Formats: sequence, structure tokens, C-alpha cells
Amino acid sequence: MISRRAALQLTVAAGVSATSVTLAVTDPARAAEAGAFLHGVASGDPQRDRVIIWTRVTKPNASTAIPVEWAVAEDEGMKRVVRSGKALARPARDFTVKIDVDGLKPGATYYYRFEAVGGASPVGRTRTLPEDGVRKLKFAVLSCSNFELGYFNVYREAAKHDDLDAVLHLGDYIYEYAPGPGGYTSPAAALGLVPKPRDSKLLPKDEIVLLDQYRARHALYKTDSDLQKIHRENVFINIWDDHEVTNDAWKHGAENHQPETEGSWRARKTAGIRAFYEWLPIREPEDRDIVDPATGAPEHLYRVFDFGALARLVMIDTRQAGRNQQLPVDRMVAAYAGQPPEGPFPVDVNPNGSTRTLMGKAQEDWFAARIAESTQTWQLIGNQVLMFYQNAPDLAGSRVLSAAQKAGFNGVIDQLFGAGFSAQLGQLGAAGLPFPLAADAWTGYPSARIEMLKTLATAKNPVVLTGDSHNAWTAHLNLPTAKGLERVGVEFGGSSVSSPGFEQYLLGVPPEAVSGVLVDSSRRKSPSDRLIYSEQSKRGYMLVQVTPAAVTVDHVFVSTVFTKGYTTEAKRFRVPVNVKRATTPVA
Repeated sequence: MISRRAALQLTVAAGVSATSVTLAVTDPARAAEAGAFLHGVASGDPQRDRVIIWTRVTKPNASTAIPVEWAVAEDEGMKRVVRSGKALARPARDFTVKIDVDGLKPGATYYYRFEAVGGASPVGRTRTLPEDGVRKLKFAVLSCSNFELGYFNVYREAAKHDDLDAVLHLGDYIYEYAPGPGGYTSPAAALGLVPKPRDSKLLPKDEIVLLDQYRARHALYKTDSDLQKIHRENVFINIWDDHEVTNDAWKHGAENHQPETEGSWRARKTAGIRAFYEWLPIREPEDRDIVDPATGAPEHLYRVFDFGALARLVMIDTRQAGRNQQLPVDRMVAAYAGQPPEGPFPVDVNPNGSTRTLMGKAQEDWFAARIAESTQTWQLIGNQVLMFYQNAPDLAGSRVLSAAQKAGFNGVIDQLFGAGFSAQLGQLGAAGLPFPLAADAWTGYPSARIEMLKTLATAKNPVVLTGDSHNAWTAHLNLPTAKGLERVGVEFGGSSVSSPGFEQYLLGVPPEAVSGVLVDSSRRKSPSDRLIYSEQSKRGYMLVQVTPAAVTVDHVFVSTVFTKGYTTEAKRFRVPVNVKRATTPVA
């Protein structure tokens, strides 16, 4: 018998490299036109005086370092060069190149280019952070881009904005699954109700576990022309979620990692994180074991970006830095049952008796300090998993569903989770207890969620921007206290680039009915937060605009990701300044 891990190692030895994968899926004419820069260019992690620029050099059969020249200019024609230099694309870094370009002006647009192997890269555009006099900002906020399940129409649509100050990617930039029925397959896809448009092109052909496989998967994604375009024209600020390594990851393991067949969790996590750093324009401090005051813990990627006096963006890491293992559903429910909404939660403890955490103590302290010291008008929080309290849907008490819809909803629930599950869900919904599917989100960490709300209660105008769920949400965040609810902020959860939402699971139930019952149940049964909007069937992104007076968020949706043609629609919300005291916090 040969173990799965040993088989994977043999596969890698047989030639699963980033270069071979990329060339295998790329049209020969396009590969010839791209030359050495088949994966395009990118920039990221802007500061007032510097920015990271990135590329990857493709040279078949290369085994030694490749010389690279780079330049940054004030004009697209690359005539007014302000910074330039030389670098090496090394095999040890999978021939990727990252330059931390310093000596730049605040709030300025720059253009950059690389040269290697006798050719030049496309010209990229980037921006530094502004310093003074900022009156408006605009961001595109994205998450959950699954290559095989759909075209990246959302990236293409977001890239149409030529005035973005940054693109925020909140995680699940890649997915780890294999193609075919054993990979990421929703019930709708399994039944042939929706296609998996690029499943046959997904490489490597097995679930990725080893470093070369993670590199090859990143390389595949970077062949997508829509992803290349949005990178080329905008500066990115990335954070990871779970699928950059594997599903439902926590500090010491993951739901989708089996040590007996896939080896050491630490080795797999290290491989996924290393490939992430190699293939994305992210600043890497020299010593990742030191908690840097400006960047947080570099290995864990949480960090701060200040946009003048208008907004502070805090990118937190709820996945890799310090997350304890998710609770089984029965223990999660028991953690809330019979307890006041503000806690304490005696069941919410680790085996050693310590209180469970989503971010880790070091990051919690770091985050609280960054919030306390901020003088900016707005605090934008880049967050992976939904923060608002997700109570189970109360189908029986709902007035937005007909009797027939309730019966259909319950039937689908029993088909998905087993006979009798709908009755259990009904009991949870009637009591305002947590939704079982929320164990991986902030709801599954009740003590940590209350502590986060307490910190946000001290913040000036906090707005939480969230990825992960593949659906769109807008919610009021309220801190429960002995005296009642204290409004602390607003959360906007964005839909996905291409990963499926509830519509591919709750088959036969109209998506608008799902949205309606979730919003209605939150209004009637939630002991704290209030969900006011949900969209359960469309892929999309968030367009966030910031002024001294308000933050405006558009949930932008594309009509399909199964073909390259699409239409768009949007739902707009406006959050006024001093949101905690506003009569209408979200309009």
C-alpha cells in the first residue's frame, strides 16, 4: 500500500511545478505573447512612502537564478523613472520577485515594469497611502475566488473602476480541492443543475498538500486574465482565510486535514503560507517571530493601513494567528443556552480550562491598542468570518414564509443534514439559539465575540468588512449589557467572486425566502445584533466609498459566473458619521 502523501510526493517529483502547470493550461499563442511574464504583475501593502511590486519569471527548465531589472515611474510610458534596480528570480522563491520600493511620495499614482529574459512585463499601476487632506476614498472588497466553479466575472467588473484607492481581498484567494466529484461540489453541481465551468482545467489534479502543489495552484489562478487585470491596475491589500491552506483551519489543525494520510499539519500550513507570501505582493519583515509594533505579528499577517485622517484600515487574522478549534454544534449551543447574552459562557473553554479565542491573546491586545490610538474618523475592519450573531432561523414563527414554503424548507434541511435535523433547527430558532452552520464564524466563539464588541464600543465609527460566507449581508452590531443593547457599529459581509452560496444547497427553496426568514428571525429572536439585509443567490463584491460624512457600501452582483457574459445590479447602504448615535444607523 502507498499512502496518499507518498503518492503526492511522487506526483510532485514527476513534474508538478508552477511553470509546467501554467504552460499546460495556457493557450500557446498567449504564452508566447506573455513571454517571461506569464503571470502578470501586481502591487500591494502600500504605505505613505513605499509599496511592494511583484512578478514571476517564467523560463522553462530554469534551475538557476534569473536576473531581473525593475523600474517605477511617474508616467505610464515609463519616461519619468523615479526608482529602479536589479533583483534575482530565485528557484527557492519559485522564481517570484518582490521589491519593497521606498522613497515614494504620499498619495501618488505610480507605474512599474520588470524586464527579464530579453522581454518586458506589462506596465502596472499602483498607489501609495495618502497623508493629508483626504476627503474621499474608494475600495473594492472581494473574497472567495474558486477557479473551477466559475469565471472571474466579479474581478472583471471590479476592475472597471479606475479610481480605486485599493482593492481589499479578505481571503480564500485560492482553494485547495481536487477537481471532480471528490473536490468542491455543491448539491446543485452534483446533480448537474449548475456547471463547473473550469473543472477540467484545474491543476494539480489532486488536493494540494505540498509546497510545490500550492505554488502550482497559485500559478494556475494567476493565468486568469481578469485576475491579472485587476492586479495590474490596482494596489492590493490581502489577508488570508482558511482555503489558502485548507478548509476550516485553526491554529493546530483543520477540518479538511487528515494527518494519517496527509502528513504533518504544521508542514502543510507552512507550505500554504509560504506559497501565499511568494505569490502575492505582501511585505515580509525579516524576522517573522518578532511582533512588530507597526505590522503586528508578521507571520500572522495582521496589520494597519492609515489613509490620512479619514480612515484607518485594520486587517485582522481570524484564521491562522491564534484560533482555537471550532466547537461541535451541541457544545456551541450549550455555550449559549441559559446564559445572558453578554455572558459569561462557562462552556466556551478549551480542554485546559482557558477561554477559547478566535484571534489569540497577542492579536486581541494589538487590535485594542490600534483602535485606542487611532485618531481617524472611520475605523474599517478587514475581517474574514461573519461577526454578527447568527441565530438559527425560526421557521415556525416566521410570517414571511407560507406553510408550503416552510414544509419545503424543512424537507431540504432533512435531506442535507439527516432526518429530524429540521425539528432540532426549529427548536434552536424558536429559542434564539445559534445557527449550527455558524460554528466556524464569530458566533461559534461567544466569549471572543463579546470581547471584540467591547473593543468596537470604544472605537470611532467602526465598520466591519467581512468575506468568507459567499453571500451578502448587512447587520447592526450591538453589545449586550446588563442595561440593554449598546450600538457599536455596522457589519457588511460581501458575496463571493465565484464560490457557491446557499442557493446551490437549499435546492427548491427560493433564495429570497431564505433571505427573508433569516432577516425576520434576527429581528424577532436575536438577543443582540440585527441582520437587516441578506442576498443568498448572487456572486459579487462590495464597493466601499468613504467621506467625512458617511461610508457608502454597494453590494454589487453579477448575474452569472457560469458564462463570461453577465449583467449587474447593486444594493446600496449608507452609514452616517457618529453611527452609534445616529437615529438611522444604516439607510
